Amino acid sequence: MIISAIIVAAGSSDCELISDGGLVQPVNAWSSLAFSVVGIALVMMSRRVRGPERWFRIAVGSLLVLTGLGSFAFHGADGAWTQFSHDATFLATLLVIGVANLVAKRSARMVAGLSLTGVVAITLLLAITPASTNTIMVLLVGVVLLGAGLALRNGTYDRSLLIASGIVLVLAIGAFLAGRTDGIWCSPASLFQAHALWHILSATGLGFFVVATTQVRDWPQTKGAPA
Repeated sequence: MIISAIIVAAGSSDCELISDGGLVQPVNAWSSLAFSVVGIALVMMSRRVRGPERWFRIAVGSLLVLTGLGSFAFHGADGAWTQFSHDATFLATLLVIGVANLVAKRSARMVAGLSLTGVVAITLLLAITPASTNTIMVLLVGVVLLGAGLALRNGTYDRSLLIASGIVLVLAIGAFLAGRTDGIWCSPASLFQAHALWHILSATGLGFFVVATTQVRDWPQTKGAPA
């Protein structure tokens, strides 16, 4: 029942007035690129780490770039393909982050296999049942939270950055819910859109989380290996 309530609350989240010319929802569209900015930053920061962690940051960064572009297309244009590009890329990002933190102690190869399998499954599921997006998102957020719990249990994390990530992501969820079409912050014609704030905060929070949990992904088979 709790999960169902969350899924219902997550619906109708765009609010911004549909425009007849140019971008359909300009504020939400441009703010979507925050995901791409954070993704590019993670790819650039991949040079600071070694082994599989470097490839993990490149993978997550690339997915975030695609998430930003997919969300820009969704809020900027109209069509079934834009909904798919918006949903699939963001869900894939959550999946890869969650899986990596949960099973990285086993092997990077397992992470890659599970991630690839999960991304394919999500893609097929969304193609068949587009309405399943919110259900999948709630489940994947749970996976990411389990990964955060693992970091806390093992003590292998950047405490300050993880706390910052948690605060930013909580604020992001608040903006997401308050800015939905029937939310308390919904003002369709305003230049301030809470959904746009969700884009910026969630992208930033995910970026913080990836960096903060670097040590959780101990990639056992590559200890001491060269870059």
